[in-house]
Amino acid sequence: LVPSFEACSFYFRPPERARAPFTVEFRRAGATRWVQAFEPVTDRPAAVWKGSLFQLAEDSAFEARVVDAGGGEVIAPVAFRTWSAHPPLARTIDLSTVAGSPRGLVISDQGSPSGWIRYTAPKGWRFERASDAADAELAAITFRNARYVILENVTVVGGARHGVLVETSEDVRILNCDISGWGRVGVQQFTNTGTRGKYVDASGATINYDAGVAIDRSARTVVERCYIHDPRGRANSWMFSHPTGPTAVHANSTRGGSVLRWNDFIGSDEHRWNDVIEASSNSAPDGGFFRDSDIVGNYLAFGNDDGVELEGGGMNVRFYRNRIEGTLCGVSTGASILGPQFVYGNLIAHPGDESGLALMHFKNSHGSPQTGKRHFFNNTLFGSRASAYGSYGNASAAGDDRLGYTRNNVIVASGARLPGPWGQRENFDHDLFWHERDPAIARAYRAAWQAVGQEAHGVVADPRFVAPAEGDFRLRADSPGRQRGVAVANIAPAGADLGAFYAGGDLPERPLALSAAPQQLEFGRATRRG
Repeated sequence: LVPSFEACSFYFRPPERARAPFTVEFRRAGATRWVQAFEPVTDRPAAVWKGSLFQLAEDSAFEARVVDAGGGEVIAPVAFRTWSAHPPLARTIDLSTVAGSPRGLVISDQGSPSGWIRYTAPKGWRFERASDAADAELAAITFRNARYVILENVTVVGGARHGVLVETSEDVRILNCDISGWGRVGVQQFTNTGTRGKYVDASGATINYDAGVAIDRSARTVVERCYIHDPRGRANSWMFSHPTGPTAVHANSTRGGSVLRWNDFIGSDEHRWNDVIEASSNSAPDGGFFRDSDIVGNYLAFGNDDGVELEGGGMNVRFYRNRIEGTLCGVSTGASILGPQFVYGNLIAHPGDESGLALMHFKNSHGSPQTGKRHFFNNTLFGSRASAYGSYGNASAAGDDRLGYTRNNVIVASGARLPGPWGQRENFDHDLFWHERDPAIARAYRAAWQAVGQEAHGVVADPRFVAPAEGDFRLRADSPGRQRGVAVANIAPAGADLGAFYAGGDLPERPLALSAAPQQLEFGRATRRG
């Protein structure tokens, strides 16, 4: 059992005498009623069953068990405790008094579970590091071989490549920080070579992976309530070639347990992201966020490629209650080497890079063999320039053979990228389809899925959003998606609404007693009078 704040991954090898299918159940300590988890899967590693528990309370004790097809208990209850957002502090350090500030800082402190070390700064004070390509350190602030350390309430400006770098560290938390002004600028190349349209630095190297927060070979990194914006450079668009350039967060072969929650990762026309959240080693089982990670309640905006790359291992990587706007693709789960991945309760709207090009809301294509299963529940996709779901490229599923699983999604998308024979192996149903301008496109898209044995209960209908022009994608009282959802164990009850607002609230989800209306303003063309 591998817990985080409000979720917990599980892995088990059933006894030889046990009979599949297996059911994982959990309950809060002291409770009598067991709650059924979403069904476990098995593929890679062989003979290991795995999955996630959702909607847990922070800093709370639970227990989980496994029962077999006959209802017998094959793995007795095991206790675990979710993370606390308020760990005990051993000492607090005022950054404004640290020698060497504001010329950069390397933190290698060793706290402990019973005594974390916290770095902070007075209100209005800025930690600045001038941009210098020859800088010996790649970031304004670097955590190197650090453990149990917090950076909180700090404005960070600058850094040769990154604002903050977390390198070979464990249990580092970056909380309520404003991070901007990092990275290289470069010169755009207008050639017909591999650097076509890309930006290169003074040495001729392509500028890529410059991140507000870079997580490199580290475990249990938390980025929470941060505003990451305005890198010094920008990414090229697909108009030229595959984008390269800055990203809000970059994950490279992490050791698992990463949590990104309640952040604003905001690009702009002047400073477009490549991917808003980017991964490296996408073809490796330990690539990207690797395993046991949560990305929840974030606002991801204005990238020339993906909103988020959930690529690499993807084993119990969970992406939920986020909002993505203004990106070429929404969520990329290709390649998913290990799985399972869970994408639920998200709003993906207004797709498109800086030139207006949009491809897929859910992207899966990759050249590496993919065996990892991915699940898409109760998402709302709005934008008919983008297709809904991309094929896998190189699929070699193990276990029960299927790779994709969908339920209760509201899909307003194009009719492009129709399923081929690969679609026969999937498990897609109970989704609502629509097209903003031509309902016939939505009917043809659903028919293509039904032709390969999917979406037997899929519906084609106008979802009737409350006020999409104002950013309100809840369903109206007369929507055909109201109270139509099927049960998704441990996520959505039967009879909930389709789409991302099945549980109420706003997106991105935040622990705030505050709601904005309208959430979006659209400015029409000015008209000359007189």
